[in-house]
Amino acid sequence: MMLTALRITLAISLLLSSAFGFCATPAGADASYIPEEAGGAFADIAGAAAYPDADFSQYSGEDPATLAAYDGNPVSVDLRGVDLKDALSALAIQMGVNIIIAGDENQQVTIQLKDVTPRQAMEIIINSKGMDYLEEGGIIVVGDIGSLQKNFFSQMIYTRYDTLYMPGEEIQKALEELGYPHKSIISKANPNFILVEGTAQTLKKVSELIYTVDTEDNVPSLDYRSATLSWISPVRAAELLEKAGFKLNRYIELDNRLLVFDRELFSHWDQVEGFLKQVDLPQAAREKTFVYQLKNVAARDAEERLKKFDFGKEIKTIPYQNPELSREIMIICPPAVEKEVRSALAAIDQTRLKIKAPIAIIKGDRANQAASSLRSLLSQLSGVSVGNMGISSNLSGDKNNPIYILWAEETPDKVQMLKDMFEQMKLEEGGGEGE
Repeated sequence: MMLTALRITLAISLLLSSAFGFCATPAGADASYIPEEAGGAFADIAGAAAYPDADFSQYSGEDPATLAAYDGNPVSVDLRGVDLKDALSALAIQMGVNIIIAGDENQQVTIQLKDVTPRQAMEIIINSKGMDYLEEGGIIVVGDIGSLQKNFFSQMIYTRYDTLYMPGEEIQKALEELGYPHKSIISKANPNFILVEGTAQTLKKVSELIYTVDTEDNVPSLDYRSATLSWISPVRAAELLEKAGFKLNRYIELDNRLLVFDRELFSHWDQVEGFLKQVDLPQAAREKTFVYQLKNVAARDAEERLKKFDFGKEIKTIPYQNPELSREIMIICPPAVEKEVRSALAAIDQTRLKIKAPIAIIKGDRANQAASSLRSLLSQLSGVSVGNMGISSNLSGDKNNPIYILWAEETPDKVQMLKDMFEQMKLEEGGGEGE
């Protein structure tokens, strides 16, 4: 995708010229081709996997693949007639995530924003199109509100990949050999093409694999070396190998395996394996610290529910101030269980069905006015729409001693958040008395 035509201004201290200078990428997904037999969902992939050369180290000390919660520095955005997928691609790079756009609808974006984080810009843009998103493990799936389902990450999606050097047949063999759960189609008429069906997580791994192996020196055959680890993560193994003088340029992580495609290391692989045996020990596994941003659940509730997953004393949770309202939680855990912890948090932070529930009882001669003011304030503080909150009629039947109930139609977690906010206010003003 050529992004240089985008009229996007990101007013931040970190220049985006490198992000906008990409042309076609080896792992680029093309939504222009949808086979009739494909029947399933079709997606376009943008972001870290689609632009693997981008250096995300300037934005955070974490590995790019684990930056699902990264927001980035404030930006100003000026979009005029830009393709939705191109706009989200630029923001995905700043967030260090992969964005998958479900469906093949081509939409244009025209919007101006000032001093917002990349994540806020993304949310405003997709909301303006009547869309929503799901997030799990560094993958954001954007789609129509009605089409996004809780089990989207387990659904099968078709995505097309066009390679520069490696034939699609070799990619297909590699996917089968590595045990990726997928189905794929190749074309004799176009050898540098492969259509892959898999989950969002699988497609992310496929993108990483194609970028890693689609090089001129891998033609005509694909070759790699593998190291299976017991205690340390593949990311940690790569870090330690680099410190020992074994520079890894092309590698991927597959569960507890490190797959290396750097041919210059093949002749020294015995030394690599010997070194890994020395460091792949329990004491070498350092604790991993990350901040997980929640979308639907308060940090207090996420912490309590995470305990039910029986991780034991392996993980520590550190909520921030006001955990009953906060949407951030810090996690300290061994690297080996980080993915499981993130998956558990993603499962906890699912959108739940809305319920109708009372938030507050307001009494007094100006109770109706007080309830209306309370509704507006709670909306401003919580982000819950005023339209999702209502005020009952006078329940007392006595005009001199009216009683009103402020209620909300929202998810259980947001209902509880509204109640917690009201409890902190202890509202007693304007002749109205809150209970």
